[in-house]
Amino acid sequence: EIYSALGMDLPTAFRMFMVRSKMVRGIPFETVLPESAVTRAEGLEAFEKLREQATDVPEMSLDEINAEIAEVRKNRRK
Repeated sequence: EIYSALGMDLPTAFRMFMVRSKMVRGIPFETVLPESAVTRAEGLEAFEKLREQATDVPEMSLDEINAEIAEVRKNRRK
């Protein structure tokens, strides 16, 4: 999908990779490990914090949501 979006097929992308590898005499992009890795526990903790923030949002009725959308659309036309 990525290469198709760029207007090329996979064989063309592979040929470009090989030509560039030859030009730079190595892998044509940076290959380094990150300075620090996020542990599973850290990831879960961050997820839980974001989840708590999301649940602190006040409940809105469908009418309130539609009114807010209508107001935004009205202001865009100005």
